[in-house]
Amino acid sequence: MADFEYKQQVLKIDFLDGNSYEYFDVPKAIYLKLINADSPGRFARRHIYQQYVYRSCSKLVAQ
Repeated sequence: MADFEYKQQVLKIDFLDGNSYEYFDVPKAIYLKLINADSPGRFARRHIYQQYVYRSCSKLVAQ
């Protein structure tokens, strides 16, 4: 996990490999627990990745 941002119950997570995903209907309480977690990556694996509807929002780069 490289970065994340939260806006109107949508949690956007950017990963180190360049992929980005948006997770929908994430309660603010879960986001607050994420930012206060000792390991945000572990917290996300346990409480976010498989719990919420998500979509990829990565931009493909032409070479």
